[in-house]
Amino acid sequence: MKTFNNQYQWKEIGLASLFSLVLYPLAYLFVNQWFLAAVLCSIGSAGLMQIRKKYISNLKKRIEQNTGPDWDVVMNGVKASTISDADYALIRLQVFQDPRTYIAQVVNLFGVAYRVLNAFVWVLPLIVFWAILLGCYFFPNTMHSILAEIQNLGFMVALTRLVDSVAPAIGTTVAVVAVFLITFGSTTFGFVNRFSFGSGNAVRKHCGIAAEGNLTLVRWTDGCPHFNDEMEFVRRHRDRT
Repeated sequence: MKTFNNQYQWKEIGLASLFSLVLYPLAYLFVNQWFLAAVLCSIGSAGLMQIRKKYISNLKKRIEQNTGPDWDVVMNGVKASTISDADYALIRLQVFQDPRTYIAQVVNLFGVAYRVLNAFVWVLPLIVFWAILLGCYFFPNTMHSILAEIQNLGFMVALTRLVDSVAPAIGTTVAVVAVFLITFGSTTFGFVNRFSFGSGNAVRKHCGIAAEGNLTLVRWTDGCPHFNDEMEFVRRHRDRT
């Protein structure tokens, strides 16, 4: 039992560290202060760990009680099978307790961040060019003062100050893009929701579905279909328990 508890604690510490690895760069880009970024990162990591803990606890309740609805498994718009809520909750539990899922998601998020920044780097020279051109045309005195300031400071010092000033904007851009991709499930910039991906593969395997494509779970309430709304069911189920 002691060994199991130690393994559990180390796994939790590892996941918290993984969350911090993702959150700290974003926090630092926002505030540009390492200590404040560390504080925000710690708060964010603790919040994510708490959300995960509550979700896993709810999954275990659904497995034990086995009173949830059956889910229709729809593959590419055609009903292929049915899975009980307890079996689906067990699949989700296995996915959310597998450290490899978190590692794969972090790797994917860093890949997305790299591609977003790479796109930003390609667009930035165009923005700077047109800003200088329009500034010289509409605000010549202001542009003359800016260029004189750059000449007095030196190019590297001016570049450093520019990077410091635009870093929050870059951080905001990356964060907004990440939230958009996670919320709407977009595959833009190579984003993959590894939790949904792992759950989908496990559901296909559980139901013996060989086909690949768009998998949707549908539950019926009062004759009305509800698509992929597990979290809404979780909230209602939690309110009843």
